[in-house]
Amino acid sequence: MKRLALVGALLAAGLSTAHAQSVSNGKRVAENVCSECHLIDSTDARGKAPGLAAVARMRSSTELALKVFLRTPHAAMPAVMLSNDEMNDVVAYIMSLNGKI
Repeated sequence: MKRLALVGALLAAGLSTAHAQSVSNGKRVAENVCSECHLIDSTDARGKAPGLAAVARMRSSTELALKVFLRTPHAAMPAVMLSNDEMNDVVAYIMSLNGKI
């Protein structure tokens, strides 16, 4: 039983580290790719694009919804080509802005 608890704790620590790394990489990608139109750490809008913190607060902003949105062309949003890892990291970052992850 103690061994199982130790394995669980080690896995949780590893996932926590991986998650933090994913969020920080997502912020970096957002700063490089999204900041032309979106404010990264704000709910304010830059032009007509909402800040990413405002996006995070939307009730419709789930992990799946954000991934679908980022893969679907939109007239008001330039075609952004992110790798799967970059997209997952940006989504993790956005979700972290409202404590959803």
